[in-house]
Parts: sequence; structure tokens; C-alpha cells
Amino acid sequence: MKIAYIYTALCTMGGVDRVLTVKANYMAEKLGYEVYIITESQTGKPLSFPLSPKVKHVDLGVDFDEQYHKPNLLSRYLCYRRLMKEYHRCLAAKLFEIRPDVVSTTCGRDMDFLCDIKDGSKKIGESHISKPFMRNFHLMEAKGFPHSWIARYYRWKQERAIARLDAFVVLSPHDADSWASVRRCEVIPNPLTIPEASHQLNQRKRLISVGRVTEQKGYDWFVEIWAKVAHSHPEYEMAIYGHGPDQKMIERRAEELGISDSFRFYPPTSDIVSEYEQSEIYVMSSRFEGFGLVLVEAMSCGIPVISFDCPYGPSDIIQDGENGYLVPLGDNDAFAERICYLIEHPEERERLSTNGLRSAARYSLDSIMPLWAQLFKNLTNEEKD
Repeated sequence: MKIAYIYTALCTMGGVDRVLTVKANYMAEKLGYEVYIITESQTGKPLSFPLSPKVKHVDLGVDFDEQYHKPNLLSRYLCYRRLMKEYHRCLAAKLFEIRPDVVSTTCGRDMDFLCDIKDGSKKIGESHISKPFMRNFHLMEAKGFPHSWIARYYRWKQERAIARLDAFVVLSPHDADSWASVRRCEVIPNPLTIPEASHQLNQRKRLISVGRVTEQKGYDWFVEIWAKVAHSHPEYEMAIYGHGPDQKMIERRAEELGISDSFRFYPPTSDIVSEYEQSEIYVMSSRFEGFGLVLVEAMSCGIPVISFDCPYGPSDIIQDGENGYLVPLGDNDAFAERICYLIEHPEERERLSTNGLRSAARYSLDSIMPLWAQLFKNLTNEEKD
């Protein structure tokens, strides 16, 4: 089996980069597939996570950042059109050279033309975010006319492209339901991608969250939540591992609330397991998710989790009151109350931790990757039939 993954660039410490790398490594090492990762614009940047020597990384060298250096919208648009033509040409040439059995895309720019490349491969789309929030169209819609009209056009264009795929994979049943009018979806959750934890917790009075500091992750909400918690438990620290455009704004708000000593951002780390193991509780304040793999990671390290019940993912992972807590989306008071309750009841933390460890086991690589292998087999057997 020959598999080609298409991705922008493996250059961030983000979840998609890590999941894609781990899946490719597993398929090459454990399943014996011939695996390629084709990036459009790695352009010499180091890989964010280690690739197996059995995985072939090919970069097409199409630098889409070039458009952002143009002086006006017209020149930027013309530059983008030129880059897209170059990308189409280079990707088509590479696929005809490789002749993969299956091509998998994370539904980026290549969706504009991928199904027009007749290289004989089956084309699969992977969505790592829930449908209403793909490509940040919701932010355009919030700006009103004409941005909302433009967003609707691009949503229509995206749906038309996805309908042409041979298969479309989402991370949760709820997200699959949202695509029902466009096409049938396969549901395959993300696998655990971190090393196995020791479960020898060296917990200190600290909560942890991991994620890029953007509107999606809701840290602007959580700084308000933490102000309530810090008032009752000033001995605790909130540690957020990630960076992003909203960080300065949220840090200013923490200063205004008088909690900057206990509400801290830390840079992304490749050894997140040790940070989980030094924390008492994991919290996720996201407005939306594709899945919420960090919840499974935290569970697998033996720490209890609390999350907003956002669309989609947390409700597929957390059974409220059994292996963690789900809080109604946007209910900051309820979130703060749940945190305080867990801080004050160590026996409840232990119970949720034990149940969470059992829940996380179903997301192991050896549980999830056979689902991908079966999908690839089914698609290629259809071709033979």
C-alpha cells in the first residue's frame, strides 16, 4: 500500500502536525506501507516532530507567505493566483511520479484542484475541526456583509469539493451528522500521540491547559474563570502551554484582575507528558474543537479533566461525572465551581483519574490505526472490483 499525505508544512507544535507525523510513522513502521508526506511550503523549516526514516518527506517549495509581502490587495491576489497554479502543477507532477494508492488531505488549498488530478489514487479528506469552524469562515461571517457573503461562497465551494472525494473522515459522530447533507462520513478519532506515561505523578498545586492561544481555545474566557478560582485558592497556579495572537491581550487582562502571578503562559514543549504529570487537573475552555485530543492525553497521564461542552469532541470523550466533568458552554461560574470542588476533594480527583485511564485506552494507536488500514483496504478493493 502506497499512501501520500498532503499538508501545508510540518513546522508547528500543533495537534495536527503531531497526529499526522505519528500516523505516518505507524503506517511505515508497523504496517509496512510506503508513506509520503508532501508539504507545500516547508521551505527549509525544521520538522516539528521526528519522522521515521521510512517516511519520505517531499517539500514542493511553494512559499505562500510571499503574498503577504505585496503592497496592496490586487497584487496580493495576483500573487496568490500565480502560487496556486505553481502548487497545482508541482503537486500533480509529484503524484504522477509517486502513483500512490491513496492520497489524504487535511482539506487545505489543494482541495481546489485535488480531485482533478487523475493519478489513479483514491482521494480522502481528513477534517480536524468541526464543520461550522473550518477555515475560520465563522470569523468572516461575524463581520457582516460583504464578508458574510464571501464566507458563504467559500463554504459552498468547500462542500462541493468535499462531495467529490472518495471518502471523508471526521473525528466525532456529531460532526459526521453536520455533514449529512453533503456526503457520508467515516468517523475515526485521533489516536494518542504521546509516549506512555509513568503514572508516577509528582503533582503540585497546578492546573494545566495546552493549546494555541487563539479565539478557538477560549483563554479569554478562562482568565475570568481563573480569577474566581484564585480568590478561593491563591496557592494554585494555572499553566498554559502554547502561544498565539491573543496572548498579550489575555496577559493584560490577567494583570487587570490581579492574577498575573498565578496565571501564566509557557512555550510549547516536546515533553508535555512531564508537565501533565506535574499537574493536578487539566482544563479545556475551547469554544469549539474537532475532537479534543489533549483531554485523552491528560486522562492517559492520570489527571482528571474539566471541559466546556463545546462542539464537537468533549462529549464523545467525557462522560460527565464518570471520567471528568462537562460544563455548559460559556458558563464561567459553573466551570470555576467544578475546579474548586476538585481542588478541595482529592478523593474525587483520584476517582476521575482511575476512570479516565480506562477511557483513554480505547484511543491507543493499536486501537485507532487499524480503522485507517481498513478504510484504505476498502477503497482500494473497490477499485479492483
